[in-house]
Amino acid sequence: MNYVLFLIKHYLKIFELAYYLSNILLVFIAFRALDQIKVAQQQNKLSEYQIDEMKKDNKIRLDREKYYLTTQQIDIFWKDIYRIKENYHLIDLHQVAYIENDLDPQLLQSLSIPDNMIDKIKNLPFGDFVDIFMRLNNIELFSITFIKELADEKLAYYTVGKKFCELIKKFYYIICWYSRNDTNRFNNLIKLYSIWHTKFNPKKNSSI
Repeated sequence: MNYVLFLIKHYLKIFELAYYLSNILLVFIAFRALDQIKVAQQQNKLSEYQIDEMKKDNKIRLDREKYYLTTQQIDIFWKDIYRIKENYHLIDLHQVAYIENDLDPQLLQSLSIPDNMIDKIKNLPFGDFVDIFMRLNNIELFSITFIKELADEKLAYYTVGKKFCELIKKFYYIICWYSRNDTNRFNNLIKLYSIWHTKFNPKKNSSI
């Protein structure tokens, strides 16, 4: 009987020791888990920092590309698009130039053209007619880059905005003629004109 009691006490001590050690092990595991959580938090912070840096780098890259495309388009305007002035004498000769002091954006958007002007435009020499059409297409392509915000419209406005509006005003009737079967043919050109015309005439356009 005494031997049995001895064994019970002996095993109880072993169980107590095992229980004590298991508690120590649980505490150790808990601290290890906390360390892992801290490491994970630090990694998350690092990841957030890296993401922020990537966003900044992307913005810088996009701004740089946007600036480059803007300067490129400005150069195209002066070297190619502005050469449409060579056709001024032609449309003046055939009396199809828009001669009013100003062209309201709403009038341009309406694409309204008098019947007598249509007959005059039909008398333009075919070669010059095609040349003007190609140049207007180039102006439309030029306008897309700014309307779609691929290039900086605000920067371009200060360098070519005024001359751009002068060209559109001069060729208003021609634009209307080419758009008679497709009102979206020069949609971006019209939008850009409206934006820049508003900047040149803020008081007048504030009431529109």
